[in-house]
Amino acid sequence: MAVSHIDGRVEAAELRRQRGTMHQFKLLRFTLDGGGERTLKNAIVHSDVARFLIPGTAGRFYLYNQMDARGVYAFRDPAGTVVNNYPQHTERLFLTLIFLNIGIALLFEFLLGNGTPVLVLIALAIGVVGFIATRLMRGRAAKAIAADNPGSGAGMGPAAA
Repeated sequence: MAVSHIDGRVEAAELRRQRGTMHQFKLLRFTLDGGGERTLKNAIVHSDVARFLIPGTAGRFYLYNQMDARGVYAFRDPAGTVVNNYPQHTERLFLTLIFLNIGIALLFEFLLGNGTPVLVLIALAIGVVGFIATRLMRGRAAKAIAADNPGSGAGMGPAAA
């Protein structure tokens, strides 16, 4: 699980699907300023950032790679304007898993009186660990933008657009 950035230009952006505020790109290809290429497959991008992922757009692109997802979480144009919004789909999935398993555990303990199944406890533990890991990753992403753009006010949500 890591965050990084690249300076370059969008060469290709093939959108696979859009659901709500999330865009999944089949392919994102960047031409790097220092030469070379960088390609992301199955990239997940929030719509605030996705609108800048069109061929020809130049700037700094902030990338993330966590568990089952990778993508672009922020963009800074040559003028210094930062737009960011870290996709939280995995974080919400783990939070849902936590609440669902707490509900199942309470059901077994208090309504059925059978004790909590081990599988429910394992799923609850996976949910807690996953939520903490994805939440920490989002925090790292916000710190990376703030460190790279002092005085920009860049934080967790959409910045100046």
